[in-house]
Amino acid sequence: DKTNQTTIRMLKDEELTTLIKQYEDEQSKLEADRQKQQQTTTTSTSTVEKDKK
Repeated sequence: DKTNQTTIRMLKDEELTTLIKQYEDEQSKLEADRQKQQQTTTTSTSTVEKDKK
């Protein structure tokens, strides 16, 4: 029983790491897009400030 629980926990940790990695990748992509938008349109700065909070 105990070994089974440990395996599940390990699996969860691995899944968590994968999810975090995916999330961080998404965030960096969004950040890059945001910076591109800032260069083209300066009017979007107010919305960018809202997103940061």
